[in-house]
Amino acid sequence: MARYVMAGQGKDVPLPYVVICDQNPGDFEKLAALLKPFRIPVIQVGTPDALVDAVSQRRKGQPLLLDLPGVCVYSPVSMARMMRMVESIGAELTLVLPAGMDAEESADIGAAFAQSGALTMIATRMDQAGRIGGIVTAAACGLTLTYAGCSSAVVGGLATLSAPMLAKRLLTLPA
Repeated sequence: MARYVMAGQGKDVPLPYVVICDQNPGDFEKLAALLKPFRIPVIQVGTPDALVDAVSQRRKGQPLLLDLPGVCVYSPVSMARMMRMVESIGAELTLVLPAGMDAEESADIGAAFAQSGALTMIATRMDQAGRIGGIVTAAACGLTLTYAGCSSAVVGGLATLSAPMLAKRLLTLPA
């Protein structure tokens, strides 16, 4: 989102519209603080109805990022709650998974998201984890790896995840 805003500076490009559904203490404040320098508004909601209302307030053509709460893929209740949010606005589901997790656990998460309709995945913490096999096993469940978090910086923190980049990262520890 920050990269999108910086690329559109001086142009007639609408600011992204970010909605956070996470109710964990401090999560909203942290995200709002990270995006404040870019003047990206962040809206907090807690229910599918509130989400529909919030999304209806965005301007035509304004990009939307929906930050869902973390879920337990082993809990049908948790997964159903997440899917109600996604389906309430017809969003595309993308798994965001940190590197360094156990490969079997990652595969369970990847499979659950793929079964829920996710087609893509973003790998985070690629700059911090020694082992990234969990990322590969999660993606092997039917998800396309799109981006990798290779920095804690808001701007430039995501890189397009290509096969050569992944191969190099599999063979080399972060510097």
